Amino acid sequence: MVIGVVGTIFYCDFKKRGQDMRTLFLAGVLISLVTTPALACRGTSEFPAVADGITQSTLTPERKKELLDQLSVGDALHKKAHREDDMMIMEESLGIIDGIKVTFSLEVD
Repeated sequence: MVIGVVGTIFYCDFKKRGQDMRTLFLAGVLISLVTTPALACRGTSEFPAVADGITQSTLTPERKKELLDQLSVGDALHKKAHREDDMMIMEESLGIIDGIKVTFSLEVD
């Protein structure tokens, strides 16, 4: 019952304000549609996290450089995939980071 009353009040208030509320609502929906894919992408957070892990690891400087170079290539592909909205490139970049994570975890353990 309370939910129905609150919903009715909100609807009446929305209807009363008219175009302003519709514009704000549409703007909110558009903003969430534009920003959600980047926020939900695991690569956006994983590339920096893996780079930090490699940097702080006990691997030799040469091995760190090799892994960070590979990671840099994957990160560049990942950013290109977001710019071009290309899922094939995205899969390739995530494959690179997954391979680095497996290699890194085997070498550190």
